[in-house]
Amino acid sequence: MLYDGQAKFHKSTTTTLKFVVSQANYTVDNLRNLSDSLSAAKRIDIAQSFLLPPNVQTQINEIQGKLNSSATDLAIKTTDNAAKIKKLLNRV
Repeated sequence: MLYDGQAKFHKSTTTTLKFVVSQANYTVDNLRNLSDSLSAAKRIDIAQSFLLPPNVQTQINEIQGKLNSSATDLAIKTTDNAAKIKKLLNRV
C-alpha cells in the first residue's frame, strides 16, 4: 500500500513539475518576444521624418538588456531546478 502512495506522489509531483517548467518556458518566450518588439519599435520611422529620440532609444536598450537577462536567468534556473527535483524524485 505504501508503494502505491509513493507512485501516486511521484506521478503527481512530476506532473506539477512539468506544468511549472512549461509556464517558466512560456514566460521566457514572452520576455524575449517583448524584447524583440521593443527592438522593432526603436527602428520605426514615422512619416520618414521622425525617429525616436536618442534618450528613448537608450532607455529601450536598457529595458531590452534587463528583459533578456531575466529571460536567460529564468531559463537557466528552471532547467537547473527541474533537474534537481527530478533527481530527488527518482530517489524516492
